[in-house]
Amino acid sequence: MKNIKRVILTQLHIDRAQAANEVRKRTGAKIYSHWIEAGYLAQKPRFLGPPTTQEVQEIVKKSGLSVEELAKKFWSIIWSL
Repeated sequence: MKNIKRVILTQLHIDRAQAANEVRKRTGAKIYSHWIEAGYLAQKPRFLGPPTTQEVQEIVKKSGLSVEELAKKFWSIIWSL
């Protein structure tokens, strides 16, 4: 791992930004990313992991739609990415 000099993050994935921080700590590598991702690299806001099932259920409940309705409404958007 000591041979790693640079890490280039090509897309925003908060969990990968945190993994890149770990690589930087272990190797001293320089991290390159889009400016939007810079906040996550600085851990502001701090990434605490993906939402729990309960948190997702609360978000769905607040939306006023069922999981099925949300899936039907947004599924085409997700698959077009």
